[in-house]
Amino acid sequence: MSRWLYRYFDDLKSFDNYTAVDAAQIAKIKEQNPQLEKKPFLSMRADRRTQAYTMCCTMLSPEGRLATESNAVSLQMAANRTGSPFYPDNAQVKYQKAPICPCDKCCYKCCTITRTVGGGFVESFAFGGEAPNAKGQMGGQGVKVGAPAKPFALPYMAGMSSWAPGGVMDSSAVLGELGNLRQKYWPVTSPHLPKAQKALMYEFGDGGLIDNSGVLCQLQRGAPKFVWIATAWSAFSTTYDWANATVENFDPIAAGVVDQLYVLFGYNTTSEGYFYANDQVFEKDLLLPMCKELRALALLGKPAVLKKTMRVLPTLPRH
Repeated sequence: MSRWLYRYFDDLKSFDNYTAVDAAQIAKIKEQNPQLEKKPFLSMRADRRTQAYTMCCTMLSPEGRLATESNAVSLQMAANRTGSPFYPDNAQVKYQKAPICPCDKCCYKCCTITRTVGGGFVESFAFGGEAPNAKGQMGGQGVKVGAPAKPFALPYMAGMSSWAPGGVMDSSAVLGELGNLRQKYWPVTSPHLPKAQKALMYEFGDGGLIDNSGVLCQLQRGAPKFVWIATAWSAFSTTYDWANATVENFDPIAAGVVDQLYVLFGYNTTSEGYFYANDQVFEKDLLLPMCKELRALALLGKPAVLKKTMRVLPTLPRH
């Protein structure tokens, strides 16, 4: 995937480059880690740097374990830092053993492990190594962590954030082992969840398996406004009964609404390998009026663009 995306960019497609946000961070990294002095780094262009550029993938499960809507979380990757900022429901999660065949999931429910996921970030150049000691895993500046076996290079980030089959493949221990991208991961602990956790090899998939809009990542960072480009793979249905649709009976799937839109309003998907059940951030009754406005613009041949101010629900999603 990443080789195709970066096929015309020789520097970007290399798996040997570490990443950092700018020359100052690179200098600091090399000063504190002399073994990296001669290693190549990529940084963001100084003339076009935004305040934040983040790619998201879905942290599915440890190898051989099963991802579900209750344990899959977003892994957020940037040039300077990578991690998952929050604990899901402010608690640990459980992973059952993945079956050989997806149809046998119920046979493995007793074989579970409990893990902490989330809690914070590590500098991207250090992502993928062994966990620090118990005190260091609580976070802080200058924490010594295990060196990754290879750089967490940009092609890994791009590939992990674009691997759409990951959720389905994770449902089988064999398919997940053969096809999913993997990296070592350990969480950041805290007084709330203080137990140190060793690094485990996790499977990762497309960020769209948990949020295909990027909106949740921005809300978690406190963005007061943003541009949301909802790239649609489906069109509004021409046979759906829009005239008689109400907030109570509205079916966004039958209406042809793209999933990245409706899941943020509290509607779930029936697609296998997606984890949208905890994505709601906006009031459910706002979706139908918005879809009618977008559809009306499209029928008039006008750009389907709206400017909206909406209240964010008090509790952000668990991701």
